[in-house]
Amino acid sequence: MVNQGIRYGQQGKYNDSLNSCTTLIKQFKDSSNEEIQIRVAKAMGNQSATYGLKKDFFTALKSNSTLLETFHSSDNSEIRNIIADSKASIAELALLYEAPEQVLKRVAEAEKNSEDPQNLAVMQFIRFLLDDKSIEEVFIALNAIPTEMKLKWGFEEIKHYLANFEGQKLQQIQAVVRFFEQHKDIEKLRIELGLKS
Repeated sequence: MVNQGIRYGQQGKYNDSLNSCTTLIKQFKDSSNEEIQIRVAKAMGNQSATYGLKKDFFTALKSNSTLLETFHSSDNSEIRNIIADSKASIAELALLYEAPEQVLKRVAEAEKNSEDPQNLAVMQFIRFLLDDKSIEEVFIALNAIPTEMKLKWGFEEIKHYLANFEGQKLQQIQAVVRFFEQHKDIEKLRIELGLKS
């Protein structure tokens, strides 16, 4: 059911995705089986992400809060990763709805809870967008992502926000987005950013 919800989301069938996730959560949220709890956590994370895609930040935030409340004491590494991914997604979405100071608090919280180099690099990118980090610092974080790691991050939810920048900063932003969404070539990114090796 989680996979079905994810597939619906990828197809843009957001209501079907939410229905699949809600059904799974209601049916299995009280299970003590760890494998089932992982699926419930995935459904909650997917639910939050889907509300984000629907541009419903406050419901996404509520879903994220439910995930955190339900699994805050879990020692399961897979559930901890789901929580970290969800916090990173909320930090990204917050760019559209919250003041920069609040976004930076969410970024710091996401960084504190994640060891995923991809999430950490995206948080550096968000800091760059808010003039809290340099493009060189973003590049260092991107360079720390293992080359064999499959990049899964996209910036669909904030495309319009990113288009509001101008000049060199816009070019740098576009280069980072292309890195994630198209070529995943760190050397090409370095050249596009005009950074020395």
